[in-house]
Amino acid sequence: MKRNIDKLNAALSMSRNIIGIKFLYNESEFNSCEVPQVKYKLSYCKMISLVSKGKSFKANLENSECNGAINALGLKEPGNATISGKAYYRLGMYDSIGTAKKTLKDVTIIESSIHGVTAMPL
Repeated sequence: MKRNIDKLNAALSMSRNIIGIKFLYNESEFNSCEVPQVKYKLSYCKMISLVSKGKSFKANLENSECNGAINALGLKEPGNATISGKAYYRLGMYDSIGTAKKTLKDVTIIESSIHGVTAMPL
């Protein structure tokens, strides 16, 4: 497996590691995962960036800083402010509530509820 990953990294001229993500569906599965838990609040994007540089982490809702990732990953069901676009409009991410709502319709949201995620370099 490692040899194939090394070949893939070379073929793609990757400067960072290819990573794997696993959803942990309940507290028991999360607790039994031997990957170290993030010890502070961290955005999902930053966690993935660190993993691509060789770190391994698991995180749950208490470690997650970004509401967009929290909603998209299924750590929490999106509320009305998110679904309506109001939350992202208030953050100044879009020029109107309508644009925010339209954009969010194209965001893939994992519909099953998860307890956490683990991310590691392959």
